[in-house]
Amino acid sequence: MESELKRYYPTTRNKELMELFMVSEYSIRKKAKELGLSKDKDFLLKEARLGGYLGGYKTKKLLEKRRAYLSQASSFNSK
Repeated sequence: MESELKRYYPTTRNKELMELFMVSEYSIRKKAKELGLSKDKDFLLKEARLGGYLGGYKTKKLLEKRRAYLSQASSFNSK
């Protein structure tokens, strides 16, 4: 399970991992934390845009940074 979790955790929804490994979401998150795993930043941004993964402080901060970057880039390009 550990090698598969390392492979899939960064870019797979926890709900899908629960079904794959037949364990609770708590077990998925606990094992990921033990292994030092985290979700991929691009995955989190994509999921947040699609209305999928919206949980967590990191996701909120990533979205804020992305919006700030995009607003700066658009204002720079319009000059």
